[in-house]
Amino acid sequence: MAIRDAAIAEAERVSDAQRGESRLTFGLVVLLLVGAAGVLGAIVVLIGRRVTQPLSKLTEVVKRIASGGHDLAVPMTEKTDEIGTMASAIAVLQANSKAADSLRGTVDRFVSTVRAG
Repeated sequence: MAIRDAAIAEAERVSDAQRGESRLTFGLVVLLLVGAAGVLGAIVVLIGRRVTQPLSKLTEVVKRIASGGHDLAVPMTEKTDEIGTMASAIAVLQANSKAADSLRGTVDRFVSTVRAG
């Protein structure tokens, strides 16, 4: 009987130790998941600030160019990344749009002069 009681006591001790280790492991896994979620959240915010906001600004510039705004400054043309490349392309679009509108005005005046006589 004493051997059985000793075996049961040893089994309970081992079980308690393993339970404690399992709780510690579970806590560490939860902590790592929370940390990973925090890092992911920071990455999303960083992408939002570095990509989404500049693209929104450039979208507004393109809309203004489409509405005939040829004398506005295109932001971010000095940047050396993809946003800067896009901004430079928009500046070229703006200049070409202004030249096309000027040419259209010249052609309209010419046609009016020819029709008038």
